[in-house]
Amino acid sequence: MAQKKPRNIFFIVIITLCAITVLSPTAIFYSLQITDLQNQINNLQAPKLVNISLGYSDNNQGTIYVKGYVYNAGNVTADGCYVDVHLSTDSMNLNSTYLYFGKDPSLGPIFGGHYVLGKTPAYVDGNISYTGSPPTNVTLTLGWTAPWQIPVP
Repeated sequence: MAQKKPRNIFFIVIITLCAITVLSPTAIFYSLQITDLQNQINNLQAPKLVNISLGYSDNNQGTIYVKGYVYNAGNVTADGCYVDVHLSTDSMNLNSTYLYFGKDPSLGPIFGGHYVLGKTPAYVDGNISYTGSPPTNVTLTLGWTAPWQIPVP
């Protein structure tokens, strides 16, 4: 009888190791799915700036004039809203700067759902300077800054 106990323990250990080996990939798979779902929820709860009529014109004398309307179709307020204006030619970058909605980064929040609710959109109106020949590429990218990242004037 005493010889059977170590043999039984051996089988219990083997069965336990097999169960862990089978369950580990399943646990990892479900953990990855949970993380993916949490990321999707976080993305739905973020601001979503939408370009309605934002555009630019070049006076060919060193100034790009950016103007137009932007809505927040998300359900959370977008603070510190800006347009990242990037000017370049085929061979080099001319200028890259943020154009804030308002006079400084702490102004111009766009409340969530304004596009959906049909409320007043934010209006962007500003100039970006460059030197040399006019840019061949102008990129306007909308963005927002989390409230804790907004610089204090």
